[in-house]
Amino acid sequence: MKTEWALKPHTACPAVPISATPESILLQLGPAPILVPGGTPTATWAVSNLLQSGRLMAMPALRDAFASGPVLGLGALISVFTVFCCIVPLYVVLHRFVLPVFPAYCRLDPAHRLVSCQHAVLLVVFTLQLLPQSILTIRCLFMTWTADYIMSHEMQVLLGFVVAMRAVLYIVEACIRSVVRFSWLLLVHHQLFFLVLVSAIWTLNAPAFMMGLVLDWMACLEVPLYLALLAYRLEFPTQQACFILVSACSWYVLTRVLQTAMLVYMIIGWAADPLVNRTPAFILTSLMCGAFTVIQAYTLVIYHGIWCKLKQEKEGQLSRGSSTQDLVCDVKDDSVGSLSKPLIHGST
Repeated sequence: MKTEWALKPHTACPAVPISATPESILLQLGPAPILVPGGTPTATWAVSNLLQSGRLMAMPALRDAFASGPVLGLGALISVFTVFCCIVPLYVVLHRFVLPVFPAYCRLDPAHRLVSCQHAVLLVVFTLQLLPQSILTIRCLFMTWTADYIMSHEMQVLLGFVVAMRAVLYIVEACIRSVVRFSWLLLVHHQLFFLVLVSAIWTLNAPAFMMGLVLDWMACLEVPLYLALLAYRLEFPTQQACFILVSACSWYVLTRVLQTAMLVYMIIGWAADPLVNRTPAFILTSLMCGAFTVIQAYTLVIYHGIWCKLKQEKEGQLSRGSSTQDLVCDVKDDSVGSLSKPLIHGST
């Protein structure tokens, strides 16, 4: 709660108590920018704000207050456990009541049914997250951080509900795919996702965390890829499946271009900052961003293979019931649709 401190005699400056904590000081600053060097005014919105979190590396007390409050505080923890309560009911509803509406789902063997249900869960969750995550992430990345923003609940919502939900779903998917439809590509992708988060949180490295936030946002934008996977698996008409696949891959390419531009800008900007460029978490995250780029490029190769099979079906050279379908399903299920599964996929 914000309290009004008495002013120093004959000044307009508050008399800060010796016992004041970083959190209490932040509450008094209100709308004042907190990461502007020398108090220099800056634009409320700017691309250069992608680099502002790097200044936290020179402010250990403020960084620790930020981490223990909005990032790793009780509010975020409450949000995480709320996410846990939602996962199982969602799987049950989709598997028992929604997906059986499609006859093709009922004809699938248990392994394919399990994977398809996972894709449906990711599709539903990412669709629900798409708008709120985009708004919250854009504000976090491009808006000048003020004391009010740092101490608000926006970060708790973004991390506790959005990022935590993706983390939980990746854990579930990794466990599933370790048993059925095994895919090294998907497991490596998900492991990289967790390495980015762990390295940033354990070291309280703000730049590494912000790069991970970009990757996670891009993962959420991979919603159309999951729809394309389900359209094939649930035997949508071939023409519709082709349209969905082409649209999904086109959107995917556009978002990867945006992701690459943002990450390159951040890496180059922080590479020139002596407070950031030698930190292990920044170096490791930069390398993992390169690994994500390779995985995402290979994802396009996989989806191109699916397109070729759909094209053959459209030309009447292949039927959905043929043995070739199994091969296509194998390739398709090995796709990394998520880190953006942010793939991450899958995305990122």
